[in-house]
Amino acid sequence: MKMRWYINLHKVLTAPVVLAMMAFQDQWENPTAWVYLALHGTYGLLWVWKSRIFPDKSWERQASLGFGLVIWLALTLYWIAPWLITSGGVQAPYALLAVAISLFVIGGCWRCTGYPCWCWWGTWSSSGPRTCGARTARWRVTPSLRRTGAGRSG
Repeated sequence: MKMRWYINLHKVLTAPVVLAMMAFQDQWENPTAWVYLALHGTYGLLWVWKSRIFPDKSWERQASLGFGLVIWLALTLYWIAPWLITSGGVQAPYALLAVAISLFVIGGCWRCTGYPCWCWWGTWSSSGPRTCGARTARWRVTPSLRRTGAGRSG
């Protein structure tokens, strides 16, 4: 299986796992748990969406089941925070939650639009698809479209 499948599956499962933690610990009234669920659940969905639009070529490599489990276990460390929040009934101050939400929105905009667009336009080449590190864009931009800033061509 490709590396990205292990990563994407883990990202998509974050929301149900956090919901299960909230249910198991009866933390339905905990705003910190809800904010964590909203931020990381949304991030997981956006990650998979970005992976389909701007795939990372380095994650297209095949990974053995053993290496896939290593990836999965490493990503599972991200589930420690919601476990600590729900098991300990941690409730962050509302100001801290507001800062977390703001940073998430800024980071999400950068991750899903800023960086890929920078790669898209910043490394454009008339000789072939643009690359940005390991990423390769799926569409080609004609020279006339680049000058006008218009859309992409197939």
